[in-house]
Amino acid sequence: MTLALETPWVFLDEPLAALDPRHARDLMTCWQGLTRNEETSLLVMMHDLMGAAHWADRVLALKNGRVFACGATADVLTAEKLTTVFDTPFETAEMAGRLYVSPV
Repeated sequence: MTLALETPWVFLDEPLAALDPRHARDLMTCWQGLTRNEETSLLVMMHDLMGAAHWADRVLALKNGRVFACGATADVLTAEKLTTVFDTPFETAEMAGRLYVSPV
């Protein structure tokens, strides 16, 4: 339905929450292609940090209901910022050109 409307904005709330990895990849690949080839912007709310690390061009992180950090994915998803946002230690690593994040 959303694709048929050709809307300039698409808002998704936890779109990958109930999907297995293959279907999550297929869905995000579809949405990413739409944003690259059309005049469509996609705003996705998610708690899946690995999904955000892989799919997002930009990330906005909230802490206590306020914007804590906003910017390029690699600039926001740092161990220091994630540790502060979630009040738990995080590690980050880059492998094969991809960002990985994990609580310690």
